[in-house]
Amino acid sequence: MKYRLATILSWLAFLNAIMVINVPIFIVVCSKCDMFESKSLYYRVTMGYFDLLATLPGQGLWLLFGLSPAIWVLLFICTGRFRIVPWRHAEKAKE
Repeated sequence: MKYRLATILSWLAFLNAIMVINVPIFIVVCSKCDMFESKSLYYRVTMGYFDLLATLPGQGLWLLFGLSPAIWVLLFICTGRFRIVPWRHAEKAKE
């Protein structure tokens, strides 16, 4: 159970870090007129993630930038590994 929870949390932190990298790209790309419509998959995924952050307690901007480091520190305290790249440590954790 501890291994599965650590795996889920590490993937959540990794995907959140990807979204932090995605924010400047999203702002530049979607600021162009009619570059992306609201029907595109990129727009829907990004806005869906922002809606998910809006449902969590706290402010969305702090969650966007602070969620990944908080999860990595929590994983280090609980398991002894940061697991920044979730697929790299999967084999070591099973041994």
